Amino acid sequence: MNPQELDTINQAAAEASKPRKPLTPEERAKRLAQAYARTQGMSEYNYETILTYYFRQGFTEEEVLPRVTVLTENAWKHLGRIVEKDAEPCIITLWPKNRKTGERYARPCSVYHLSQTKVA
Repeated sequence: MNPQELDTINQAAAEASKPRKPLTPEERAKRLAQAYARTQGMSEYNYETILTYYFRQGFTEEEVLPRVTVLTENAWKHLGRIVEKDAEPCIITLWPKNRKTGERYARPCSVYHLSQTKVA
């Protein structure tokens, strides 16, 4: 790793560790809309798993919208929310590509419903 790459990484780490101001409801809605727009046309492979899991928990179709009201813990953090301590996740399977070989591999991922989060 050259010094320039190391400097870039250190700058990114410093930015990430800065305290963030709380998002306004308008900013939060805007980020959510942007996140939803980025997902359009993406795989719906795990939708059935997510819907089945939350329907068994008593949620309705209007309440369970994958990639809108059901997101990963990191996605909720970016939207200014934190997952509650005792929240039970829905486990889905992601199939990312190996960067070296290009082959896909299975990786479990936890997703949480909006009701399992609170404002940070």
